[in-house]
Amino acid sequence: AASATGLGADCLPAELFALRGETRADALALAQRLSNFVAQSTATVPLRDLAAAAWHTGDGAVQCSFVAADMATLSRHLATLLRGAEGAGIHYRPDTAAGKVAYLFSGQGSQYPGMLRELFVYFPALHRVLNAGREYQDIVFPPTAYDEAAQRQQRLRLTDTRAAQPALAMVEMAAFGWLTSFGLRPDMAAGHSFGELAALASAGAFDTATLIRLARARADAMLAAAGADHGLMVAVALGAPRLQELLAAVPGGPPGVVLANHNSPVQTVISGPTTDIEAACAQLTANAVAWKRLDTACAFHSQVIARAEALLAAELATIDIGPLKWPVYANVSALPHVDDPAQIRASLARHAVSPVRFV
Repeated sequence: AASATGLGADCLPAELFALRGETRADALALAQRLSNFVAQSTATVPLRDLAAAAWHTGDGAVQCSFVAADMATLSRHLATLLRGAEGAGIHYRPDTAAGKVAYLFSGQGSQYPGMLRELFVYFPALHRVLNAGREYQDIVFPPTAYDEAAQRQQRLRLTDTRAAQPALAMVEMAAFGWLTSFGLRPDMAAGHSFGELAALASAGAFDTATLIRLARARADAMLAAAGADHGLMVAVALGAPRLQELLAAVPGGPPGVVLANHNSPVQTVISGPTTDIEAACAQLTANAVAWKRLDTACAFHSQVIARAEALLAAELATIDIGPLKWPVYANVSALPHVDDPAQIRASLARHAVSPVRFV
């Protein structure tokens, strides 16, 4: 739905048509009025204006929605709605309120140069988030690279933990702010690894500037905690129970290996000292299990960076923690955070050196 506030272009590449009403019949009546106007209009009306008019005409909840990039698509979707037919790209509000909305924030490894560039171009109000992390702007949005070497260098700059975590903080809070501007509100939130800090910020634990500051402090603590051996992280194509069995079969066992990220029923990331991880990988290869070394600065979520817990605790002690507006699930416990500042601080300090119980 086109915003009444300033946009970064006269037209967006596509428009969201969200038809509201107390009932679906109300929304369909609005669709009929919009269809009649489109069919009878002799002047060219921008999609932006039609989407805005539709958004501001109805009352109540959004009953159905679709995206249109041109008038032909708009007319086709409206015709489908009015026939009462199901159509690709048309979304209806469920008849029951059984479903809930969860916001999920991604962690380090998901970053890339230019991420969500279009959001910042078309919605300049989000620049306030960029300004909160001004020193990282050129790393997230570098000049156009014209060769592979320059592109690789830009990716490497953003892969640096000290840049990746603040950059994710900026972009994820911008996306959250944009969704909030539509009146959306999650019933709960969670995040993978660093993403948990963004999830807490979304729920009001701290503001964006504090999140960016905490992101940099967390990265610094992790790197400072690693000794001469920064360790390794390896993604394994197995769920945690079966992986645990295989590792236990190694004579003596690789003692420092931690199942660091319980990502899915078919993927687990192991983390730990270099020699122990290499021994684990040899066992995996011998059992024809696929694995891939991850490009990380050190062995996150393992005892290789055990000192990071105390360093983070010292930083967290200087940060005010506000009450949570909705439940935020913790990686450490796989349960919602207790809405208590002291317990949230303690959980976040342990978070960097504890397994991510994402499954």
